[in-house]
Amino acid sequence: MLLNEIDPMQSIFYLGAVLLKYLYQHHECMFMALYCEARSEVDMTIDQYILCLDWLYLINLVKLDEKGVVHLCS
Repeated sequence: MLLNEIDPMQSIFYLGAVLLKYLYQHHECMFMALYCEARSEVDMTIDQYILCLDWLYLINLVKLDEKGVVHLCS
């Protein structure tokens, strides 16, 4: 799942980059709105989306507040 040899566009690294691209433009977005925005660009399951957000959180690039807004960390 992290590195998928069959389809690199399904790797967590690529999907995380799609999320970051949108967040760099808007700096914050509601949790499900970000998922819908990402789905319009790539085929992504909700499980992959959550895994991507977990990975981006662990490397300190995004944070989620109590209102469900995903913020880009500076």
